[in-house]
Amino acid sequence: ILKDMYDTFTLNLEESSATEAGKQGMYEDYMHSKIKELTELTDVLSKREVSQSEAKKALAMAQQEREDAVELLEGDMQFFTDTKASCHRKATDWAERSRLRDEELDGVKKAIEILDSEDAKKLFESATSTFLQLSSSDSTAARRAAVLKTLQDQAHRTHLSGLLAVVARLRQGGQFDQVIAQIEK
Repeated sequence: ILKDMYDTFTLNLEESSATEAGKQGMYEDYMHSKIKELTELTDVLSKREVSQSEAKKALAMAQQEREDAVELLEGDMQFFTDTKASCHRKATDWAERSRLRDEELDGVKKAIEILDSEDAKKLFESATSTFLQLSSSDSTAARRAAVLKTLQDQAHRTHLSGLLAVVARLRQGGQFDQVIAQIEK
């Protein structure tokens, strides 16, 4: 009986050991596959985190580019509006200048017609002494010389380079001195 029990116990132990060894192998295979899965999923998670951070970065850059483009568009639209208004003003000014120029030309034509008329020619022939200049006053030249002398004296006393430059410029004469000299000839 003990031998049967021993044999049964040994047989049961061998079966249990074999079953446990099989289950241990299955467990190790299962754990190995799960660890492999965990590693793969961790890699996928890392890649997705990197991908997500790159996507966020790309989104931020795209949003910044959009904001810059919108800002540039607003500036361009303002420039366009200002330019359009400026062109309208210049067109109006040009029309006014053209109208005034046409009126001026009409006035000159009319004056030429009046001066070329027979009545005007008769009047000019008989009035030669009427258009003669009898006297002139050159008080501006005297005033200019007095101002130049006063400034020259002050420049020499104070030794200011700016004042000396003004005196030199006044000595050269004004912008119209050459024209006035040619007219007087």
